[in-house]
Amino acid sequence: MRTRATSQRGNAILEFAVAAPLLMGMLFGVFTTGMAISKSQQVSTLAQEAGSMFVRSVDFSSPGNQAMLLRQASNLELRTDGGKGVIILSQMKKISEPDCHLAGFDPRNCPNLGYTVVVKRQFIGNRDLFQSSYGSPQSELFEQSGAILAAHYLFDPTCRAEQFESVLSLSGGEIAYVSEAYFRTPELDIPGYKKDSSIYRKVVF
Repeated sequence: MRTRATSQRGNAILEFAVAAPLLMGMLFGVFTTGMAISKSQQVSTLAQEAGSMFVRSVDFSSPGNQAMLLRQASNLELRTDGGKGVIILSQMKKISEPDCHLAGFDPRNCPNLGYTVVVKRQFIGNRDLFQSSYGSPQSELFEQSGAILAAHYLFDPTCRAEQFESVLSLSGGEIAYVSEAYFRTPELDIPGYKKDSSIYRKVVF
């Protein structure tokens, strides 16, 4: 009986040694998934709140307004001079003939007529991390407030946001607002399985 009990204890230790890596992997996976869900919810909430304020004409080129948003994202390491994330706020417009007339241009000589273009864009955070999925106007076109003059967005092809048409098809003269949030999350990397983790969320108003 004593010999059998000793043998069983030895088998149990061997079985545990075999199962331990699998159990630890499962535990780590559950922990990482929980963190990913929590981070994803935070990024989604931040994109929603930033976009909601942008629609209400909150000027995020102002340091004071940026600081207000940074306080809400303190645990996401969002900073004005760097950090692990960036929020990109864009105002889009589908150019119509009246838009060309109001700017003093003949619609026949208005190259972006019929296109959805970026007319304003503001950044909060590390703008080197990520570029907007919708249009890439040349940096020199932006005013300090993030606005783009009509003389530019009616003519410059880099202001076009043709990809946005697959998200929301606007009628001539209509305006839409887009809030994009991108954050790097190296804490969610799994060695040998997943690296360069990030979270991206988009909200359209």
